[in-house]
Amino acid sequence: MNNTTFTTKIQKLFTKYIKPNYISILLFAILFFAVITKSWHLYHPNTYVFDEVYVGFTAEEYVKGNIKAWVWDYPTPKGFAYDWSHPPMGRHVMTLPIYLLEVSSFSRRVAPMLAGVVLTFMVFQLAKLLFPKRPAIWLFAAAFSALDGLLLVLSRTGLADTILATFLVSTIYFLLRQNYLVSALFFGAAVSTKWTAVYTLGFIGLVLLTYFPWKKRMVLIGKNLLHIAGVLLFYLTIGAAVYLLSYSPLIINYGFEKFWHLQQQMYWYHTGLNATHPYQSPALSWPILYRPVWFWVEYGKNTVSNIYALGNPLIFWGGLGAVFFTLYQAITTKSRKLWYLLLAYASFWVPWTFSPRIMFLYHYTPAIPFLTIILAYALDSVSRLHRHLKYLPAIFLIATFLVFWFFYPYWTGIPIPKDEVSRFQWLQSWK
Repeated sequence: MNNTTFTTKIQKLFTKYIKPNYISILLFAILFFAVITKSWHLYHPNTYVFDEVYVGFTAEEYVKGNIKAWVWDYPTPKGFAYDWSHPPMGRHVMTLPIYLLEVSSFSRRVAPMLAGVVLTFMVFQLAKLLFPKRPAIWLFAAAFSALDGLLLVLSRTGLADTILATFLVSTIYFLLRQNYLVSALFFGAAVSTKWTAVYTLGFIGLVLLTYFPWKKRMVLIGKNLLHIAGVLLFYLTIGAAVYLLSYSPLIINYGFEKFWHLQQQMYWYHTGLNATHPYQSPALSWPILYRPVWFWVEYGKNTVSNIYALGNPLIFWGGLGAVFFTLYQAITTKSRKLWYLLLAYASFWVPWTFSPRIMFLYHYTPAIPFLTIILAYALDSVSRLHRHLKYLPAIFLIATFLVFWFFYPYWTGIPIPKDEVSRFQWLQSWK
């Protein structure tokens, strides 16, 4: 076979198979990258990391059939505590791999890891729904979600945050598709993971308000309001049903009175928590990545291994600029979809600014998927302004990947020389 024939066959192969399916191929590559980076040495560290002593430990106790793990008034082994302060759905999701693979550092992290991968896929789907004719946004948004450090760390830790984020993005995706049943089921699962998911109701209400023509005829206005109230009631009903179902082991073993007392305990805990922590941070500081959370450390003779819950700086800082750009675009173009995107992002960040309890950067997690879509939209839009900006999204993506590669040891506990730690502490507040 001569070179000309070989080249011709390659061109035919590209034209027939690769070119028509390039989006699916690139999405598969992004998801494969997410799986590899999130699951590599997932068992490490082979100990309980940060709040795994609460969340991961409690999920393991569920698998063991320890009914005491459901309530607040039983002692626990030293260094551990039952996680009753949040609803149990996230821990339920974590139990299946633990049951199949037995208790280990690996098994309690499998569900959060898979949720992190599914989250990237749902980011792609939501971006596609919002911008159906701009595939670059779909792919860049998915890539950014796979390259963020905070999502990476939480996908590799036995906590429920990536599970919650996946439920919330799915809620909004199916809402915008007007599949209220599936959306309400995901909403119920999200509220059954953390109470903060209830903020989604405000977003749902605002979206429903834009679905109908609002004319001066009172009859039409009345019908619209009744329909909106009916849909919100549907979400509340389905959400309450899923919430109660998530507590079925507690209700069966302790009854409804104990269930109600637990809800009171949860409320008192979150509204009366006056604790302090050296890595706490106010919600207003999260978009500028002011203070990460130090999850774990292990010192060697000449090395140190760290796990820092720290976002990818380019995604956070670039995303902040993209929010202002997108806000300007939403105002000038009056694009309903841009307002949806911005409101979704704000729904999972702004309410935290009024919270009375101690806060950490990882509480920002549910907002990040929407931030990645905003960033992808802004980059794609700017690249269309002038021919010299055509390659800006690709350049930014490459830079984001290089930053991801640089910080990967700092996010995953890979040993590094002690005298190189300062290289990762770009800001004084990151120490």
